[in-house]
Formats: sequence, structure tokens, C-alpha cells
Amino acid sequence: MHTNIKVVGSFLEIPSAPPSPRICDIIEVRLDALFMHAPLTSFLDACTQEKLFTVRDIKEGGANPLTTKERISKLEEFLSLADYIDVEMRNWGDMTSIINSARSSKKKTICSYHNFQKTPSFQELETLLRQAQELNTDIIKFAFMTHSLDDIKVCQDLLFKYEKLDISIMGMGAYAPVSRILLAQSGSVLNYGYLGETVTAPGQWSAELLKSSLSYCEAIS
Repeated sequence: MHTNIKVVGSFLEIPSAPPSPRICDIIEVRLDALFMHAPLTSFLDACTQEKLFTVRDIKEGGANPLTTKERISKLEEFLSLADYIDVEMRNWGDMTSIINSARSSKKKTICSYHNFQKTPSFQELETLLRQAQELNTDIIKFAFMTHSLDDIKVCQDLLFKYEKLDISIMGMGAYAPVSRILLAQSGSVLNYGYLGETVTAPGQWSAELLKSSLSYCEAIS
């Protein structure tokens, strides 16, 4: 069972003020939605938390249809400020250059997979997990549309079976709120909430409420 469970505060618009560490442990910067370099840099300079940079592919929920070259360029621009970068499993091979740069700079990599339609079966999920392991990433992140408690149980079973791996897993949609609490209790290492006024995924908690709620929860194993 992981003891270092973290809350990630994500935003699509620059918040009016830097979040306190009591609100989130890591700040996710969604570069696919943010284009103003100077205000963003000033905001990040005022933040004390670790920083995660993502340029999400539009096929997996990205805000804008950026080319692979544009996505790599954005990550390169902010790599010096990063503690983590997130790259989708589907694009891992095409973005090897920035992944290698991140590793050379001692940044952690997150290999992510999103399904906005359904939660895979346990067998399908194990296949995805093995594919991600082959990429030698630091953290494996899954986000699925959850339609039932059974879907959440599939995700929880994966965490329990592979408890020694650094896996971040969460639901989206109507069952997202309960999934994000339960799966964090079950060992999901990164648990995402939004900063500001705009959610970054369906059914998401605010980062502040998520972190506060988890402070009252015990680990499940």
C-alpha cells in the first residue's frame, strides 16, 4: 500500500492566486490550453508545489488540436520548471525526444491513457498496464468513464493486485467523485482535482475539497 498519496491541482486558466500547499501537493499545468508565457511563468514562480506539465492530445481530452511538433516544443519550453511530464501512451513513440530530455534532466515521466466512453475489463486493463510498463515510465496514469460501481471495483482490483507499482487511476462522469476518493484510499498515487472555476475532466472534485476530504479517510488494502 502506498503511503505517499498526492493530490494534483489542474487548471485550464491561470488561477487568480497561487494555491496553498493545503489545497494540492502538485500543480498540473495544461499547456494545451495555456498560451500566455509571461503570466504563466510569474504564476508558477509563486507556487511552492511540485509541477507537472501536460500538453494533452485532443484525442484524449486536449483543449486544442496541436501537432506533435507543437506539443514537444511546449514541453521543451517549460522543462526546466518541471518535476513531471505527462505523455499519452498512444504518443509515447512520437515524443521520445522530449521523454529522453526529461529523463536526462531527472524529471519523472507519467504515461497516461484516457477512455471517455467506458472502463475496460480487468483483462483489458492488465494489457494496458503491461504496455505502459514496457515504456519504462515512472508513473502509469489511467482515467476512465465509470458507469457503475463495478467499474470502480475493476480499477480498485488493479491497484490491489499491482500495489508495488506507481499507478494513478480515477473515474470520470457520474461516478467520478466516489471513484476518486475510493481509489485514492486504495493506493492511487496521483489524484486529480481542479484549481479555479473550471473542471479539467468530467465529474472532477475541486483540488481543495479532494485534499480536505482525503485527510479524513483511511487507507484501504
